[in-house]
Amino acid sequence: MKVVTIQHRDGGVRFSKQFCTAILGKPGRVYTPYVIIEFPIRLRRIANGDVTRYTKDMDYPLKKACSRFMGVGRRHGMTKGARKLIKAAQA
Repeated sequence: MKVVTIQHRDGGVRFSKQFCTAILGKPGRVYTPYVIIEFPIRLRRIANGDVTRYTKDMDYPLKKACSRFMGVGRRHGMTKGARKLIKAAQA
């Protein structure tokens, strides 16, 4: 598990892209789960082949990122899957 910057489309304008801080989970057979800060915080997934294309590593401590994500989740809501991924990253 690691903290990355992910290129994320907001779903509106065709060429509108934004870069968000994300926590990547363990890659599965086809998809890698990740969590970004949007309201509510929820679990998303990206294809394993796209991970290297759309993400960049960050020099940010994983424990600190997890505590920030949990704080935002307490204030604005968080799904159970996102909470489970963040708690697994903290351990």
